[in-house]
Amino acid sequence: MKQKTIDMVSEWLYDSKFGRFVVENVLKKEATNRWVGRFFDTELSALLIDYFVKEQGININEFAVPEGGYKTFNNFFHRKFKEGARPFFENPNELFSPAEGKVFAYEEINPNQLFQIKGRYFNLDDLVKDNVLDKYGGGEMITIRLAPRDFHCFHFVDDGEITNFKEIGGDYYTVDRPGLLNVLNLFCQNRRDVTYIKTENFGDLIYVEVGATFVGSIKQKGSVGEAVERGKEKGYFKFGASTVILMLEKGKVKLRDDLVKNTRRSIETEIKLGEELGYKLK
Repeated sequence: MKQKTIDMVSEWLYDSKFGRFVVENVLKKEATNRWVGRFFDTELSALLIDYFVKEQGININEFAVPEGGYKTFNNFFHRKFKEGARPFFENPNELFSPAEGKVFAYEEINPNQLFQIKGRYFNLDDLVKDNVLDKYGGGEMITIRLAPRDFHCFHFVDDGEITNFKEIGGDYYTVDRPGLLNVLNLFCQNRRDVTYIKTENFGDLIYVEVGATFVGSIKQKGSVGEAVERGKEKGYFKFGASTVILMLEKGKVKLRDDLVKNTRRSIETEIKLGEELGYKLK
């Protein structure tokens, strides 16, 4: 299905009365998304790969295709780049993007009014289900929205240690623009994983991976107390569009000016895995 058609269907689902009935009673439900996720783990689902690659305009030559090809659609969905296709900054003071997608970047955030889109806001405590307002108020926040065509693995941005982790159950609303515009506190309603990491160069930070429609599951590769390494894979999403959110303490990072300026104009910036987001403040 072409992206334009996908966008039209999504707008109808979230803007019309009958469409919202379908969303609220079928599409957002965990059972529906688990069923779809299980199908994409079957060998039959592999028949969709060539069509998806063509219609979404994916450059498959960037990826390390296993011998014999991908066995299931989900094998393809969390595909790996070829070595060197997405280099990370070698300088540990450079903060790079942990995922690939469309970015909003915020400076000096108000934790009581975190930006969703076009006047839609959410609260940090509601997002992570924890009292972290004092620690992260006035800091930086980066949201990376992944469309179905995007690379769906996410990575550690620095060396450090995982200090806490929790799963928060929820719904499976779409994270594209119709969902963000029409669902109040969407990020706080969807299923999400929250990881606290003490890093060597950027202080304490929080990762939030948000599920979405037809995301069967979020797979994590680290555990509490485990040392993590800059650039290593943190985890991946199974099929569907998704979002990665990074929260940083005040005074630790200076974000790229163009990302911040675009965000103030409600313009998302396309970003590649490993591309610079900002740099460490002295």
